[in-house]
Amino acid sequence: MKRIHWLIVAVIALVIIACRIEGVHAAPMQYYGTPFFYGKYSVEKQDCIFVKDARYGVCGDIRDPEEAVVGWTSPTDDSKGIGVRVTSNIEVTCVNGRCFSNYGEPLGEIDTSITSYWFIPLGYYITASGKGVVAYQQGTGPLAEKYLRYPVKVLPELQDPPRGIARRFNDGLDRYEIYCNKALECSFMGKQMIASELSKYVPKVLTYSCDSLFCYHADKTIAGLNPKG
Repeated sequence: MKRIHWLIVAVIALVIIACRIEGVHAAPMQYYGTPFFYGKYSVEKQDCIFVKDARYGVCGDIRDPEEAVVGWTSPTDDSKGIGVRVTSNIEVTCVNGRCFSNYGEPLGEIDTSITSYWFIPLGYYITASGKGVVAYQQGTGPLAEKYLRYPVKVLPELQDPPRGIARRFNDGLDRYEIYCNKALECSFMGKQMIASELSKYVPKVLTYSCDSLFCYHADKTIAGLNPKG
């Protein structure tokens, strides 16, 4: 009887925090090993070129490959890695000095009210520098604590720890940083996909605050996909 009592208490506690409906997920996904844009062969700051008449800017080396493969922790076993193809550069639009990707991810601030368009490397944000604009690795530079890098499961044998300050929460809740536009095109850890593909990587979790796609924690961070969506 005592065993049944504690089983009921445990079930109630899990329901109060969040109800995981579907999928076996070891932990919120991280990069498995330092990705190329955070690693020792990358640079912390990249210069940008801006064509004023076109209102278009480019940061970094446009000769870099359009796509690359990075490691993610496995959604079923975070001690293992999977290879994921990501886009190496991101299109960014700045309006009234605030800059966002096509999916709504905040990626910098610049000193102008003019709408402008940028092409920046994955893993970077842009900010004003002197009379121009530069790109910094997330978690570094003057806005490091605002534009943090994604977590990385460091592999000591590679001897390549990531630079910068990472996103960290200390409450034990699982969180997923996903950005989607009105067309339900999404970006998750650099991978672009349609919303229906998210279930390959993100669990369905029911909380007290949900929209048609996601359910949220009290701090508005994503707990998982809405199982009723």
